[in-house]
Amino acid sequence: NIILIDAFKARLNFPDLKRRALEMYKEYEPDIVLIEKKAAGAPLIQELFRMSVPIQEFSPSRGNDKHVRVNAVADMFASGKVWAPDTRWAREVIEEVAAFPVGEHDDYVDTMTQALLRFRQGGFIQLPSDEQDEVRYFRGFRGRDIVLIAGGSGLSPMVSIARAIDAASSSRSTEKISFFYGGRAAQDIAGEQFLSGMSGYGDWIKYEAALSDVADAGAINVFEGFVHDLAKQRLGEGLREVDLYFAGPPLMAGAVEQEIVRYYRVPSDQVFYDRFG
Repeated sequence: NIILIDAFKARLNFPDLKRRALEMYKEYEPDIVLIEKKAAGAPLIQELFRMSVPIQEFSPSRGNDKHVRVNAVADMFASGKVWAPDTRWAREVIEEVAAFPVGEHDDYVDTMTQALLRFRQGGFIQLPSDEQDEVRYFRGFRGRDIVLIAGGSGLSPMVSIARAIDAASSSRSTEKISFFYGGRAAQDIAGEQFLSGMSGYGDWIKYEAALSDVADAGAINVFEGFVHDLAKQRLGEGLREVDLYFAGPPLMAGAVEQEIVRYYRVPSDQVFYDRFG
């Protein structure tokens, strides 16, 4: 499920818009700030990026108008997945959305659909009609390099996959293993200690960590950013040709699905994953 936790609408000049956006980011500390890249949104993206705010741009594709976006999220409401508190500002959002497309305003409609589409397309929200995630286990060496991506509660299952890979190493030909782990703070970084005793570690099994809280990154030698960005930087287009296993909290797993699986169009028979709440 997903719940609305705040709503704010006003016509602001750019300095006030920037200040308000930064205030709300600091108050809620989201993993991603979604901003539509048009009008004042374009410079706002650049300004907040310089302040190390995790930004994701939203650019509606041609033909993807408001009616199409509303229809795309309608089933989430029909399935009872979207919740709101009993407050004045929440009722304002509900009334504006309910009045679309004949209402006087549709600002909340735009932001609502953009946010819900991000959660839905990223895999954060599942509906009863969706196919269940693949049951994950090591599928054997299949002639492709293997990428393991983990974060938080996804560490244990990905280490189990790595151990199964190590145990089956006699059937390996030339496949290489890349294990990427992402954490928010320095104390969260883990995983290498489980891999270092494997026979192929340092040779065909590699480990690297990413730290999303850049303020803490100086404490240890890690990639500064999100774990999916680390994988993209190291492997790029090569991610289309790997067997990809990943597990972790919904936000992390959804980002991997959106930014790697969908972005590189990794074939579905090469992707195995779980999300953990």
